[in-house]
Amino acid sequence: MIKPSDYSRIILSSTPFDPGKEARNLFIEMYLDEKRYSDWVRYHFSAKDCPLKRDFEEEAKAMGDYYYDVFYLGKPHPRESGMIDLDLLREASENVPKFKVDPASSRPVMGIDWGFARSATGITIVQKVDDVFRVLYSEQFKGSTPEALSDTIKSLAEAYNVVRIYCDAENKSENMRLKSLGLPVIPRSFRSHKTRWQINLRSLFESRRILIPEEFIDLKLQLMRYDWNTKGNDDLVDSLMLALLEDTKSASSESILVYSSKFRSTRFRKFF
Repeated sequence: MIKPSDYSRIILSSTPFDPGKEARNLFIEMYLDEKRYSDWVRYHFSAKDCPLKRDFEEEAKAMGDYYYDVFYLGKPHPRESGMIDLDLLREASENVPKFKVDPASSRPVMGIDWGFARSATGITIVQKVDDVFRVLYSEQFKGSTPEALSDTIKSLAEAYNVVRIYCDAENKSENMRLKSLGLPVIPRSFRSHKTRWQINLRSLFESRRILIPEEFIDLKLQLMRYDWNTKGNDDLVDSLMLALLEDTKSASSESILVYSSKFRSTRFRKFF
C-alpha cells in the first residue's frame, strides 16, 4: 500500500511489445486503453532520442510498420501472431550459450538463402546433437561482392566442417560458383517445398528439439515476426529451414496431405 500523498506515484515500466506473459499483457492493455485506465500518464521513448540509433531509422522502417513502431519508436503494441509461439522461442533461446561443434555427433549442415538486389544473404549452420538441433552460426551478409561472399562461405564450411550446404535454388549462378570451389552444394526450391519446411520448423519448436543461442538476436527477431506468408526480412529463417533439411522425421511426406487431400487428418490440425 502507498500512503495517500500529493507526491505518491506508481510507475509501471515494460518493453513495448507483448512477450506472452500475463503481467506484460496487462501492461500493454493499460497503455492502449486510455479510457478505462484514464488515471495513468503514458510515456514512451523513441530511438530518435538516442544519437546512436538515429542512422538506423530507414532500416527499421524496412521491417514493417509493426516493428518500426515497437523497436524504433518504442510504442507499445500487442504482439502480431506468428508461426512460432513466442513462449516456445523464448524457451529455445533463454540462457542458451553459443555452441561449439561437437566432434562426437553428426557433422554440421549449412543453409544459404541468397539475397537479391538490396536484400541480405542469410547463412545458418546447424548441428544435430542427441536428437536436438543446435544453431551454431547465424549471420546476414549485405553488400559483399559475389567473390568475397563465396570465399566467406568456403571459410565457414571448412571451419565448421559442414557435410552439406543446402542453398536456395533461385540463384543458379552463385550455386555454380560454390560448386566450382568444391563445396557440397545441394540446391532446393522454396516454391515446391516451403510449406513443408515451415511445418518442420514449427514442429521442432513444439517438440523442444531446437536450441538457439541468446546472442543470435537477428535470427530471433525474424522468427518473432515470421508467419506462414512472410516475404522479406526472412533470410535467416529461410536459411535455418534449409539447414534443417537433413531431418525429415518431423516433416514426413504425410504432411503434404494437409494441402493435397480433401481428407484432413486431425493429427495435422495443430499446425493451422
